[in-house]
Parts: sequence; C-alpha cells; structure tokens
Amino acid sequence: MIYDLKMFDVMSAFINAIDVVNPILKHHHRRVAIIAYYLGEACGLNSFQQSNLILACSLHDIGALTVKDSFELKELDVVNPEAHERLGAGIISSFTPFEHMSKIIRHHHVKASDKAINDELAVPYESFILHLADRIEILLKTDELALNQKVYVITTLSELKGSLFDERIFRVFLDLAEKEQFWFDIDYMSMHDLLEKVDFECFSIKNNIETVNDLVATLSKVIDYKSRYTAAHSARVAHVAFRLAKQMNLEDKVCSGIKLAAYMHDFGKIAIPTEILEKPTSLTKEEFNIMKTHPYYTYEILKHVKGIEELAMWAGSHHEKLDNSGYPKKTKAQNIGIEIQIIIYADIFSALSEDRPYRSSMELEKVMETIKNEYKGIVGSTVYEVLLPMAEPLFCEIKEIRETINEEYDHIIHPVN
Repeated sequence: MIYDLKMFDVMSAFINAIDVVNPILKHHHRRVAIIAYYLGEACGLNSFQQSNLILACSLHDIGALTVKDSFELKELDVVNPEAHERLGAGIISSFTPFEHMSKIIRHHHVKASDKAINDELAVPYESFILHLADRIEILLKTDELALNQKVYVITTLSELKGSLFDERIFRVFLDLAEKEQFWFDIDYMSMHDLLEKVDFECFSIKNNIETVNDLVATLSKVIDYKSRYTAAHSARVAHVAFRLAKQMNLEDKVCSGIKLAAYMHDFGKIAIPTEILEKPTSLTKEEFNIMKTHPYYTYEILKHVKGIEELAMWAGSHHEKLDNSGYPKKTKAQNIGIEIQIIIYADIFSALSEDRPYRSSMELEKVMETIKNEYKGIVGSTVYEVLLPMAEPLFCEIKEIRETINEEYDHIIHPVN
C-alpha cells in the first residue's frame, strides 16, 4: 500500500462530515444509524447485514440535494422518495463492495404493505429497518431529550404499523423503547463509536491503491452529483493532476498522493447548499463567503484520516495563491509546494472547460489564454510550462471523462424504463 489509508478512517471522516457539517442533514444520519443498529441487532441480523445497514443509514439521504428536498423528507409518509433514493443508491453502487448497501438505500422508503412490489424488487430486509429508523428520527425533536418523546413517537407510529412499517420490526422497536439506554444513545452516541461496530472485513476489500482510488472517487460523487455541471469535476481534476505529476517525473508515491488529494479536494462542498452551487447569477458577498468555507472543510474532514495528513494539506490548499489573494489560509508563497500547484492548475483547467450555471464552458484556446493572463502569475509558471504542451491531449481526455460520467449521471437521474 502506497499510503497507509484505512477504510474505517476514510468512511468515518466523510460520514461524520455529512452528519455534522451538512446543513440539510445535520445529525440525522447518525441518529437514524443508531436506531437501526439497535433494531438490526434485535432482529438477529448477521455481521454482513448489520455492517451494511449501519453504513447505509449513515449515507441514506446523500441523494437529497436541496433544502426543498430535506423539507419533503420530513413528512412522515414521503410522497415522492424515488429521486433521492435512486441518486443515493447510484452513487454508492459505483464502489463494487457497496453493492448490497446501495440496494438498502435504493428502497429505504418502501412501504411494508406493498408486498407485490417488495417481492418483485427483492427489497432487502434491512431497507424496512432503515425505513422505520428514519421515521422514528424524523419525529424526534433534537432540542429535547429523546426519552421524553417516547410516548409521542410510539403513539404516532402505531397507527402505521403493517401499512407503512413491517409489523415484526415495529414489535422489536416497542421492546427496545422500554430501555432508557436506547433513547440515551440516540442523543449521545458518537458517529465514531457507532462506526466501530461495523465489520469492515466482511466487505472483503483489498487495501491497495486501486481500491482506495475507487473509494474516494465514489465519495467524491456525493459532492459532484449535487449538480450536472460538476458531475465529472473531481474525476477530471484527478486525471489532469496525475498526468501533470507523471510528466514532471515526481515519485510514484507523490503522483498517487496527488491523484487522491485531487479526488478529495472538494469534499468540503458537503457544507455548501446546492442552491448556492447552482445559482445562475453572481454570488453575493455573503454567499461567496459561504463558498469560501469549502477548502477549509476539506482540510478539516481529511485531517482526521491517519496516514494522509500531507494529502489533507494539499487538498485543502487548492484555492491558495502565491500573491496571498487565495483562501482560506493566505498561505505564504514558499509554502505552496509543487504538489499544491499541480492540483490548483488541474482544478482551474478542468473548471474553465466545464459548463457552469452562470457561464458556458470555454474552448481550449480560451482556457489557456485565461490561465496565462489570470492565473500564471499568481499560481506559478513551473506547472504552467508543463501544462502548455499537454493541454490539447488533456482537453480531449477530460472531455471523454465528462461524457462518460454525465451519461452515468443522466442514467441515474432519468432512467430509461
């Protein structure tokens, strides 16, 4: 293994970020996962099922992109859950070891009474557990002790057993509800402690650089798939950064690290509302300040992953500039190493050649003219001189990447029946 990157650390950091940083899903995933963990254990799930259930609960609403989506999901019986179920499952399924988990997410609003549909779709039993756990959490106010809301939750949900919820799972819930520990853990158990209950070995994941790349590429889609405009962005940045690093004859370990950091550079956008990312006009000063938080959060998320402290710094520095005009740290020029410069150039080159809500994509000649006039002086000339003769083939390569990923994205969002 080139970087000592453990799956637990990556998943724990990313899932915790969704739960704590994301303004739409704050604390929801953690609390749902805790409830489901207790339900799954009481229902006798095996280690593989229980591990998939906990991770599925920790990621189940990643397909809910907007504030509007989040409000709709707070309804007890969600009217149209299809879109966010499909998107969330589509993202997760791109990492092969998570195939079963994606099926749980895909059907986590299925009604127990729809037996014919459930049989036809082969809905995993864990989906029914997730559904009940999700609805229990929706009823709980976060500013009041969960135990004090026990009677209200049971009374409200009892009317829906057998129709919305599986009766056997509901009976299990009633037994659990008698234990104060169950309610206290909903309020106080940490995501880290919960994820320690996951048996990551049951996924039979090889700890090599290819698998790590696949994992971070999948997690980057949670960010990139917030918008069709950015669906292929991280993959394109990673490709350009890796090619530039190779061309500069950097060590294999450094090249691999740059690629990983490039895949993860926008992880902090988990904190940015989609309404800002997709705004078709210029951002206000206040909105731009919110946008500026994303490299800060990228670093804050990744710094907790053991073994990649260096990569966390590279990824979180992708908006720094040599003249101190960048953000968020206003890093001094001598501390912006060649690895960071490569990622900055890869990000700029990729972004300028992509459509955005507020402008159309640029052709290669315009991209390079813009980079020369607006960025060369403040990012550095060393990487620019390497990029210049590579620009045309790189432009074609990332165009192919965009077409491939956009096709996958469109298939998830608008499936052909």
